[in-house]
Parts: sequence; C-alpha cells; structure tokens
Amino acid sequence: MSRQTALELSLVADALSLGPHWIYQAERLSSLYPEGLPTFDAPRSHYHPGKTAGDFTHYGDQALLLLQSLAQKGSWDLGTFREQWSTFWRDSQAYRDGATTDTLKNLEAGQLTGSSSRDLAGAARIAPLIVLPGLSLEDRVQAARAQCAMTHNQAPVLDAAEFFVRATEAILAGDDFRSAFQTAHRIDYPALPLAEWTAKAESVLALPPQEALRQLGLACSLSDAFPAVLAIALQLEERPQECLAQNALAGGDSAARGLLLGLLLGAKHGETGVPSHWFEDYTAAAEVKRLLSLLSPA
Repeated sequence: MSRQTALELSLVADALSLGPHWIYQAERLSSLYPEGLPTFDAPRSHYHPGKTAGDFTHYGDQALLLLQSLAQKGSWDLGTFREQWSTFWRDSQAYRDGATTDTLKNLEAGQLTGSSSRDLAGAARIAPLIVLPGLSLEDRVQAARAQCAMTHNQAPVLDAAEFFVRATEAILAGDDFRSAFQTAHRIDYPALPLAEWTAKAESVLALPPQEALRQLGLACSLSDAFPAVLAIALQLEERPQECLAQNALAGGDSAARGLLLGLLLGAKHGETGVPSHWFEDYTAAAEVKRLLSLLSPA
C-alpha cells in the first residue's frame, strides 16, 4: 500500500481523536457520542483551546512539523526539525504537555536534551519518516529514535519508536499485523518489556474494544498505551474505520494511540475501509498534500 496514505491516515486518526481526547469517563463519552464518531469533532475537554473540528491535537501538530522539516530539507535532519519545533512553540497556543514544557526549558537553558517523559507520544509521530524516499530501514529506525529523543529522551520510548517503524515496514511488505509485530519483535529492545506487553494485549482480545482498552489503561504512559495499540490493532485489523472510531471513543490518550493505529492501518489498507471524506475534511489536508508533493515530485 501507499506510504503516503499511511501517513495521511495517521494524521486523520489524530484529528478524529481531538473531540474525545483526554476524557476518561465512559459515561460522559457515551453521552457525548451516542451515535458513535463518524467524523471530526471539536474538543470536548479544556485541553485544546482554540482548536476546532478537523484540527490536530498537539501531537498531530508535531507530526506535521516533522513532515514540514523533511520537505524543507529534503532529508532527515534533527537540527531542522528542532528549529521547526521550537519556532512553532514560540507563538502557538496549542496545549503544552509535560514533555513539551520540559524540552522547551532545556532549550532555553542551551541544553539539547529531551524530557524524561515515558509517554507514547514521542514515538507516535513517526509517520512522516515512513514517506521520506531514499532511506533504508535502519536509516528510518535511527531517524525515528532521534526525533523521539528530542522531546522524550527515555530508552523505552525510543525502543517503541523503533518497534513501530519495523512493524510498519513489515506491513508495507505484505505482513498481517500479528506477523509484522513478530517481525519487529525479533530485534532486541533492552528497555522494552515486549513479551510482557504483548501478553497483556493478547489477554484482552476477546473483550469488546473499548472494554479491552480500559482494562489495559487509557493513560499516556507507554506501559498503558503500547499494549493498548497492539490489542486494538489485532482486534480490528480488518475494520479500519471501526478501529479508529473505537480508539477515539475510548478516550484517554486516544490521539497518541491513533497516530500509530492510523499508520498501521493505512500501511495495510490504504484508503480502503474508511470514509473518503476523512482524507479531505481535516484542516491541514491541503498542506499535507502540498508537502507530500515536495517529497515525491511527479
């Protein structure tokens, strides 16, 4: 399938998660979305001031910055991404999470060191690196780890970024999700308890998706979010729209999970299985297509 579509569905999934993002009460989510989540919604929490339906969360914003840095340079360059990232936060009113706040403080002090956050978010914004032409798998892995360390400088999060790059490449080569996860698992990840977290994901596969996610945990931390991505991906591999909607409607840190789920699903299915208008109606659609054209000129 198309690498570009994998990127776009990753970003779409973030925008789809904006409405329910960081709401943890199941009853409130059911009340807000009694008919499900067929399209984009404005944020229903206080975390994303100024955002409207179709916008990205602050995670999607950073994935777009990574794509912009690749298009500007024509290649991966950490300095270009760091400059794009820090310039954005100078003026943006987007929500500043702990990793962002601490990284900005480090930069202001002249330290090029990311935060100590163990949230999934740093590993979740890797999709732009999948579309960059001319990179070997190992080049993509190293770039994914470096962009992650810029804001989330913790070994488990870096390992997670590598795992999902390797899994995505295996899916693009034709693997199903289970085989792709097994392929990615062949690498030694010293800081990632992959066997334990895979077993956790497997233990909830018989449950309804939202119940499975709640049992695993909806928080931002890698220990919750990593097995949650594996579980819902395996449950709903053949139903992309349902997968992304169920993920969003579960609440919590749905956007970080969504960025990776969209990447995996787009790598396997392309635009098949999701509403076509999703690829047109999110706010940054035209900008994303323009940037992609710069990376892959006709």
